[in-house]
Formats: sequence, structure tokens, C-alpha cells
Amino acid sequence: MTGPRLSLMIWKPKSDVLPLDKIVSGNQSSLQTFKSWSKAQAGIIVLAGGPGSGKTTTMHSFLQDLSNS
Repeated sequence: MTGPRLSLMIWKPKSDVLPLDKIVSGNQSSLQTFKSWSKAQAGIIVLAGGPGSGKTTTMHSFLQDLSNS
């Protein structure tokens, strides 16, 4: 296997991060699913997608929502 085995991105968040309900708009059941995950005692969330698909933005909004609750 060639190429990197691990990639690490250091991201400086902006203060104007979109709230989770704006990112998961149009689908209330998905929003409720995300919010129920934040109340779980243990687990892992894997976000997958191509470059520019919003993985980092989604995770940052999720973490912001988690810290506000």
C-alpha cells in the first residue's frame, strides 16, 4: 500500500458556525436522530463523504450543539 495511512486536519473554527438544525434542514427525523445520538452514554459517529461534502462542518455543528445542551 502506498500513500498516507493517516490524515490529520487541524481546523480553526469560525465563530459563525451554523447550528445543527440549519445543516440537517428539511428532514426532522434526521435532526432528531442526531440529537438522540448526543444523549447516548457511549458510541462512535463516523462521517464519510468526499472532499467538500461538509463532514467537518457537520461534526463541528454537532459538537457545538452537544456543548450547548
